[in-house]
Amino acid sequence: MTTYVRALRPPQSQRADLVAAWRPTGPKTYTLPRVGAPGFPASIYPPPSSKTVNTIGRCPSTSGLGLPGTGTRAVAIAIARSFEHKSFIDDLRVSDRAMWPQVLLDWRKGYAPQPVAKVPVMYAGPLASPWPATLAAPDLVGLVWRCSATLVAASYAVVFGYLQQPAMQGEFLFLDRRGRVLLFFTH
Repeated sequence: MTTYVRALRPPQSQRADLVAAWRPTGPKTYTLPRVGAPGFPASIYPPPSSKTVNTIGRCPSTSGLGLPGTGTRAVAIAIARSFEHKSFIDDLRVSDRAMWPQVLLDWRKGYAPQPVAKVPVMYAGPLASPWPATLAAPDLVGLVWRCSATLVAASYAVVFGYLQQPAMQGEFLFLDRRGRVLLFFTH
């Protein structure tokens, strides 16, 4: 049986409407909130699309997507640097519902990726923009295009790594839904 404790958080600029959330207190007894659960409004965390794309899984919903804004870079880098290193609930708050099954699986297995806190940012910008020629980027545009052209236009990429080690790059893809920056893919 899972026991829940109501946890209040101070509002933050990216999460002003998230006032409360449910945290499991047992060991690895993580569950996903239902659509519209307290702290997870359906306008920000709608159900994912029914379309499935290899590697991504279910595509994010295109509901409420906007173009990345001026503050997207700083927020996206901060999310990427702390993702899977704070708490399960924090990861849900900064990720799109389409990514939640992977977040749940990682937390249940106790997966802890290498932190990117000290790894340099090689690229941060709109996914559809031209990338630096020195960057050995996979075809992320083609991958996201299989979901929708709308998602490609709304996506923001952050790539961490070193030029001397292109195989060790970490790619993070974000979307902007109603002013909230959400992670929807990592590689």
